Amino acid sequence: MRYGDDITKRIVKELEIIPNIRYVCNKVGIDHSTFYRWIMRHQSFHKKVIMALFVGREAINGSAETVIIKGVQRGEHKSATFWLSHNDSRYMQKEKGIHYSSLLTRDTDIVKKPLENGNNFESMFAIIHNLEKNYEEDIAYHIFEPFIKIFCNDEQNLIDIFNASYKEWKIDFEKEEIAKKMLDPDVDKDT
Repeated sequence: MRYGDDITKRIVKELEIIPNIRYVCNKVGIDHSTFYRWIMRHQSFHKKVIMALFVGREAINGSAETVIIKGVQRGEHKSATFWLSHNDSRYMQKEKGIHYSSLLTRDTDIVKKPLENGNNFESMFAIIHNLEKNYEEDIAYHIFEPFIKIFCNDEQNLIDIFNASYKEWKIDFEKEEIAKKMLDPDVDKDT
């Protein structure tokens, strides 16, 4: 099979439903080695696959969590043990608990810090921008999207204004950063 829009769109759509590369390759009729070759040769396809896998895993994780939570609510010991050992550092193995706590702290710090200065568009922009330092732009937006919907009362017009304003803010912010670096070449590159 040849690389093209039709097949790549099918692959991306299937990965959003079932985030398993071998399964999807079999379903669409290509060998997984062909899939990986396409990933290496076509960066735009690679990016779409990463996002589709992220979306698919989030959907599957949501379904799996629902099953576990229902088990906990029914009083099933295995479900309760699983939930606690994966969601509370006090019940995790020591190394996993330490890693989990550090990730949680980092992400919480990223989300909370700008809100100390107020709950407005600019604060939200700063959060997304900080997330983009750790994740690809699309993934960072996807992570923060539920907060944007809450912030904008799930009104599509406000969400559209927010997104357009963020693009302008980001351009202005990056221009300011470049200007600062030109004025003071010793400025830390991560600021």
